[in-house]
Amino acid sequence: MIHAVLMIGLLAFPSPAPGGSAGQHVCNAPTANEWLKQGPAVGTSGFTEVDRARVLAVSADLEAATAMLATVDAIEITPQQAQRFSGQSDLPDGTPYLARAVFPTPRPMVIVNWYGADLYVFAGGLGCAPYEKHPVVVFLDQRPERVFVSASAAL
Repeated sequence: MIHAVLMIGLLAFPSPAPGGSAGQHVCNAPTANEWLKQGPAVGTSGFTEVDRARVLAVSADLEAATAMLATVDAIEITPQQAQRFSGQSDLPDGTPYLARAVFPTPRPMVIVNWYGADLYVFAGGLGCAPYEKHPVVVFLDQRPERVFVSASAAL
């Protein structure tokens, strides 16, 4: 009797086949990206968050912004470039930098922290998508010595 119930259950709920639904395909997408760069092991104290109003996702000319970061983790840009890349004309205070970030979902929450002179860029979101290079414009009061990039997604 138990075997019959199990057999009916298997027939009623078939396992996903290769090339299943689009959602399954996206959830199997790689969670690796060459821009991901873990920082040294540090405690949870000592981080200072950059005001989120000073962090803008690149929303225009993504290809050009990504190309500017081909060999560097962050680069100072002009206010005109910041306006072009962010699509915003009213910019926050500070010097604009284009910094590497990896988006694990199309619209993640982006958090940027200082740890000493190092900048930590984290993007996290809900859902499944390939981890994509997606620079951010960050308005800073000093040039970062190093930039560390991490990303995370969950269902």
